[in-house]
Amino acid sequence: MSYRYSKPNLGDEALDAAVLALVDQAGVQHDRDLVIQMLASVLRMSTAGNARGDMKMVERILSDVGRSHAKFLPYREFRKCSVFGSARTQPGTPNYKAAEELGAALAEAQWMVITGGGPGIMTAAVHGAGVENSFGVTIALPFEPDDAGGLLPEDRLIRFRHFFTRKVTFMRESSAFVSFPADLEHWMRHSSCSLCSKQARRHRARWCCARSKAEATGLTG
Repeated sequence: MSYRYSKPNLGDEALDAAVLALVDQAGVQHDRDLVIQMLASVLRMSTAGNARGDMKMVERILSDVGRSHAKFLPYREFRKCSVFGSARTQPGTPNYKAAEELGAALAEAQWMVITGGGPGIMTAAVHGAGVENSFGVTIALPFEPDDAGGLLPEDRLIRFRHFFTRKVTFMRESSAFVSFPADLEHWMRHSSCSLCSKQARRHRARWCCARSKAEATGLTG
């Protein structure tokens, strides 16, 4: 444990001792220093005069990230590919067929698929890979379902309340990314995620703007 993070340094010895005692009581062993600093950060925010909306945002961010980590943790040894594309792509169209073929090829190569949990390209990739090899990373929006249309079971769904924590999850959990751009929105999403990948120095992450199975299957090599 790094000495610098061994104490909360809240400016109150009694409060520091209380935080350390809480961590001890919880039986925290791994990354104890980080847990102490997270608790200290929350306590600093709570006494800094922040508005309830600010505190609510931080709580929801932690909740989003915590749920995500819990769902993906049992599958960390599997490589995963995030598949982006339009929810309006219809079955039988070339892009839909290509997304299905891509999902099947990924599963055959022992990869898993992550989608936004919607219809169109996202459903096609899940159909191709199979439910057992897929995850749906959904977002809570007014008048929009966040259950992947019932396609995926609850243990394969991660529901987010913030777009940016959802994007972080795509970036963190994926070793490759395939985009079937249909409009400006999807080109922007592809570009922003690619930039995030470079900023995070994820040099091994692979990117592809695909129109066919042949253009994407090289990612699994």
